[in-house]
Amino acid sequence: MIIAVVGLGMAAALSLAPAAPAAPDPLGAGLLEITPAGGIFGAQPLFVLRGAYTISSRIAVEAEIGHNVGDLVSAYLHSAGVRYTCLRYGRAAGFMTLGFGTFGSAGADALAAQDITRSHLGLGGGIQIQIRDDVGARLDLRHHRILLGNGGDDPGATLGANEASFGLTFSRRVWSPPPSSGRSTP
Repeated sequence: MIIAVVGLGMAAALSLAPAAPAAPDPLGAGLLEITPAGGIFGAQPLFVLRGAYTISSRIAVEAEIGHNVGDLVSAYLHSAGVRYTCLRYGRAAGFMTLGFGTFGSAGADALAAQDITRSHLGLGGGIQIQIRDDVGARLDLRHHRILLGNGGDDPGATLGANEASFGLTFSRRVWSPPPSSGRSTP
């Protein structure tokens, strides 16, 4: 009986004690991220710089600038999109991306080059592993659908290209959500 009373007293005292502040979520809301990366686009090398801001622990807006250096043609990508974190395990997060932007190419021979700029859709996914709270490693696999739309016989013509890139993500928390009191407001 005495043990039960002491146990109830301890439980009551612990429930009234203020909770220890939770550690900040390294993948949560309010993070500004910069990711320099390298990889391949089609069969040629790709260099890309991505910037993202996490709106919530699962959704981020992302912009990227990429440059693909080829033997005959160089290409560049500019796009903006959304990243959705769908799976989390510890410091690892699997994500999906969807974006829209422009794809441009220019020939290596400036006299014979005919520069083109077309719209493109990007769809992909990847994994990001936080090494520390402010540094992570990121692998992206994306498919870009370039909308040719040249107005000829097939105005809906498209060209597909795959991208695989790996980079380091540097993040900084620029906003922290207010702590939750645990009470719902009417």
